Amino acid sequence: MFFESVTEEIKIFFYVLIPGIVTYLLVPLLKKLSYKFLLLDKPNFRKLHSKPIPNSGGISIFISFLIGTLYLKNFTDIYFESLYTFLFTSLLVLLIGLLDDLYNISAFIRLITQFLITTFIWSKGINISNLNFDYFNGGLNEIKIPDILSLFLTFFWISGTINAINWIDGLNGLATGITILILIGIAKIAFYKNLIGLFSISLILIGSSLGFLLHNLRSNNIIMGDNGSNFLGFQLSILSLYAGSNYKDIFYSSKLTIFPLIPILLMGFPLLDMTRVILKRVFSKSSPFLADRNHFHHLLLDSNLSNSEILFIVFSLTFYLISFSFLLTGIIYRMEIFVFANFILLMNFIIFKRKLWNN
Repeated sequence: MFFESVTEEIKIFFYVLIPGIVTYLLVPLLKKLSYKFLLLDKPNFRKLHSKPIPNSGGISIFISFLIGTLYLKNFTDIYFESLYTFLFTSLLVLLIGLLDDLYNISAFIRLITQFLITTFIWSKGINISNLNFDYFNGGLNEIKIPDILSLFLTFFWISGTINAINWIDGLNGLATGITILILIGIAKIAFYKNLIGLFSISLILIGSSLGFLLHNLRSNNIIMGDNGSNFLGFQLSILSLYAGSNYKDIFYSSKLTIFPLIPILLMGFPLLDMTRVILKRVFSKSSPFLADRNHFHHLLLDSNLSNSEILFIVFSLTFYLISFSFLLTGIIYRMEIFVFANFILLMNFIIFKRKLWNN
């Protein structure tokens, strides 16, 4: 087979390139189908587009991810334990998002379905049940979490990550770009730990997301919709756990022991933004699930910053928190990466301080 005769560097290149091409070629077809079947995102006070646009982009990402993953399963030496469980639940998450795009289902129904999906994969051993804190040398090596608490902790993590990515998807390129940065962080940790399955899946998702991003950056072209943001949020919730876990040889394996700060820092910016918005809604006696314009990117938009300036600021903050997670690993050049992330943040402050304060 072709991939058995090429170097690892070329494999890495193709794991990103081929899913990217598949996604890129699928998007025009999905746009036509979206207009035909009225799978369109209608404008409102929170959104930037002034006319309905296709919101089926997540389907293209899922299809290229599925093709790439099945290739890994059938044509490489990567061993999977619960692959079909994970693919099935990924499809369910995508379909629930698609139903939300079509019928605007209630937040309660979305949470119930997310809880049911979490319960299913929790029962298969993909869960938060063992935490490891030995990095701090404080005498807390491993904590076993009771089953009922483990279920709810796993649910809060998966549902929280899905909704964090969904809520932050309010600007062209924002959620997709954040996802790609987090996946790069996961891939780097996986490469350091020699976690080939996690590394390869991360590359495939990076490529799939990049292929969509090239279309999404064009104004009023296509968005990934709730189907895409839910799917990517679900992927990040699981992959980030494996990045902070002790798994070695079999991907999507069960009985993980997780060092929790790594996934928390990897997902840091979306989770912080969601938490801040929820607290603001609660303190103002509004529903935590009531849509508004209080997300960080909305505040920057109201400060008259351009889309590209907002992307630069948010990506810099995301990169900073990802680089922080590297400090908790043995990654080579981790301190240099962290210093560079601090430099980027400082440049943000210098460049945008006057513009923000003047508004």
